[in-house]
Amino acid sequence: MNSFFVVIARRDDAAAARFAAGAGSLVRMMTPADLSQRGWSLHLPGTGPSTAVIAGEPVASRTIAGVLTRLPAVTEHDLPHIIAADRAYVAVEMTAFLLAWLTSLPCPLVNRPSAQCLSGPHWREAQWIRAASRLGIPAVPAMLGTGQTRRVHDDGENERTTIIVVIGRQHVGTADPVLVAHAHALADAAGVELLSVRFDGEGPSARFVAASMWPDLDDAGVSDAVLRLMRSRAAAHGDLREAG
Repeated sequence: MNSFFVVIARRDDAAAARFAAGAGSLVRMMTPADLSQRGWSLHLPGTGPSTAVIAGEPVASRTIAGVLTRLPAVTEHDLPHIIAADRAYVAVEMTAFLLAWLTSLPCPLVNRPSAQCLSGPHWREAQWIRAASRLGIPAVPAMLGTGQTRRVHDDGENERTTIIVVIGRQHVGTADPVLVAHAHALADAAGVELLSVRFDGEGPSARFVAASMWPDLDDAGVSDAVLRLMRSRAAAHGDLREAG
């Protein structure tokens, strides 16, 4: 069977669906509902072949050339086909299974999951600000309140924000080289290959505002760069075989 990439996303993630459809047979979209289908098998690496189910079709895990995960965890909202009383429990179990399955795959993962998040580190706003501070990157200050972090903005806040999307060693977004370096430094600190970073201005003194591991795949520049990254990593890993 030809190899292909998988994007794991929620059923209502229209951008992920368009990303998969635009790539033809090269990318398939998996949703949490697929975990309820018959045909799954998970074996520890080296103990036997594993099988996944994508869009209702069983596929050998060895045919997957790379994975992009677009959700931090499975939630109750993702499981309307499960009876309401069981959704919370099933969501936790599905998240744990996906973590085990993803970490068992030999193919490249963008971004690699952590114990707290299927898409990378589960950093809260304060952790991103702390990372920026350690890297010498100015950040919009935050004030810790009861159970949440609130950003403190200057009067007349500058609305001319800059968004830079880091994709491997490349980036999308025209920006000052200092901001580009800041964005790459934050991605390296978080150990991720895919990161959207927002600043509160356009010049080298602009401050870090926020980061997200789920950039806009409807941006053609981003989606094309993500696909190039997945193809290059798969080719380097020797996993891309006759992909369409």
